[in-house]
Amino acid sequence: MRVNFAMESSEVVWRPSKGVYETSNLRAFLKASGCHDFDDLLSRSNQETNWFWPRVFSFAHTKFEKPFEQICDVSKGIAHANWCVGAKMNFTTECIERHSKQLETTAITCSYESGEIRHVSRAELFEEIAKLAGALRELGVSKGDRVAVYMPMIPEVAIGFMAVARLGAITVPLFSGFGADAIAARLEHSGAKVVLTVGSMSRRGKDVPTAPVLEQAIEKSGTNPSVLVHGPTPAPFVSWQELVQNVKPVHDAEIVDADDPLLIVYTSGTTGKPKGAVLTHCGFTGKLILDLQICLDLKPSDRWLWMSDFGWIIGPVMIGASLMTGNVLVMAEGAPDYPETDRIWKLIEEVKVTYLGVAPTLIRSTMAKGIRTMSDYDFSSLRVLVSSGEPWTEEAWYWCFENICKRNIPILNWSGGTEISGGILTGTVIHPLKPLTFSAAVPGMGADIFDAAGNSVETGQVGELVLKKPSIGLTRGLWNDQKRYMETYWSDFGSAWKHGDLASRDADGYWVLHGRSDDVLKIGGKRTGPSEIENLLVGSGLVSDAGVFGLSDERAGQAIGCICVLAPGVPDTADTRTQLQDSVVQGMGRPYRPKFIGFVDELPKTRSGKIVRRVISAAVTGKNVGDVSSLANPDVIDRIRHVAEGIVDS
Repeated sequence: MRVNFAMESSEVVWRPSKGVYETSNLRAFLKASGCHDFDDLLSRSNQETNWFWPRVFSFAHTKFEKPFEQICDVSKGIAHANWCVGAKMNFTTECIERHSKQLETTAITCSYESGEIRHVSRAELFEEIAKLAGALRELGVSKGDRVAVYMPMIPEVAIGFMAVARLGAITVPLFSGFGADAIAARLEHSGAKVVLTVGSMSRRGKDVPTAPVLEQAIEKSGTNPSVLVHGPTPAPFVSWQELVQNVKPVHDAEIVDADDPLLIVYTSGTTGKPKGAVLTHCGFTGKLILDLQICLDLKPSDRWLWMSDFGWIIGPVMIGASLMTGNVLVMAEGAPDYPETDRIWKLIEEVKVTYLGVAPTLIRSTMAKGIRTMSDYDFSSLRVLVSSGEPWTEEAWYWCFENICKRNIPILNWSGGTEISGGILTGTVIHPLKPLTFSAAVPGMGADIFDAAGNSVETGQVGELVLKKPSIGLTRGLWNDQKRYMETYWSDFGSAWKHGDLASRDADGYWVLHGRSDDVLKIGGKRTGPSEIENLLVGSGLVSDAGVFGLSDERAGQAIGCICVLAPGVPDTADTRTQLQDSVVQGMGRPYRPKFIGFVDELPKTRSGKIVRRVISAAVTGKNVGDVSSLANPDVIDRIRHVAEGIVDS
């Protein structure tokens, strides 16, 4: 399928200066590995797994208590690769012992909804980790046990993650906005022995107690974990502060097999129960070094802010990468627009953020508030902006580049997922920047684009994003569900991982993502990614957000349905719908004229900002919406159903 995508611009809008290039971590890695340029690195890394990954660990001076005998064993097949065979380590030594001579430096700066700014030194952080590890040991936690962490992004969540890993136990992140059913499913499936939480969570100025939710979840799950609470502690839960004062701190890490599980991070499937991705000590370590330090240029001097949640992969990635690198992690409790709508932009200025992570939905929501310029804020400290979570719209990308980046710093797109421990596609500070694109594939993964027959597609064609090589960060199956692991990722192409994204490459080798392949539409016999149509709808200026899905059509087989969020001041009228239909026809052709357009105040999204189109489609057509535990706003489902009354089930 060859399509002339409007987003595939040949325009280069930013080029690295000589200073940026020469001081980049990627240039240092190229030099250390003896590669002439990035293309040389990419080619060799994809051909020589045993050459590449040891150099990643060597670049970061990773400490193995016992060195590996073999970097990768694929004797059981690529889907069941074993890594760092024979090696012993603990992920936390890269985060703690590595920085034992910088104890006076700041590890975390946390902004609370109340306005308080708290600075946590490495000395304080490391001692609190040791105390909590002692408390967990007192509760019977040992190597291989699972500990769920149900907390907002405050320093205690980093303390919890590190303390669990320190014992060789496995962390199970839980989204801080989860209800009882979602928590119950994960407690039951993971067999968590302990839950770490806080007495209450601040949500837009309201203290929301955790006890009622956890009590209900534990009852539903049929499990009986100990619950350790930081803050006010109702019976029968255990007080974090009291317990850590009465136990012996654990200062030494439990040394485990390098490929032992570190995290079970749940990600929702299209239907059914959520999937538990199993990420390991050596896998998570290697992937963070490659993605964050080498490709995305995270440095010890950075102050890194990315408003996310520990329940999604970006939370553990932020904590792990920051503590490994030795930079300052800037946490922000709550929402980016509370207690003031411009909270995040003021925070960048206040704490001099240098390294900013955003999801495109944050930019679109800022624009939707009618903010057209950011000239009132000082962003001069910024040097890198990293974007992930969903595809950009052209309008939002250019707005961000003009107003946040001031055309002086790059937007490094980065996309992969929970099951990858990071990215498949990335931007870098040594590549020129094209809008909305990824400048390269992450080395060592064999990223490619396949057609339905499993053949590599030509330039400009859209196909399935796949991995042809074993990757160290890849999930080691799904927790207690290896059959689903094989069916989900390996059944279509056999020896290649199917990631579930539609992608293409332009003539210069830049990559573009076109949305999830399970969201693909077939209009007039041609496969089309929903994001193309969504870009046209948002580009009209009439809506600030759009979700596109398929509807049954007797003549064409499938027609286009749209649920949109109106831009400020735009009325909900038939004329507005007609203008939106015309925008799609003008951009895509008459067969793509939407059959239905409805308006709601927000779209169903995950906490990381991804539109969940299957939920929109199911809500409109009256089908079961399936697992919605990953949604940040599940209440929007009923509002979609209301505006879609009368639509025939597709």
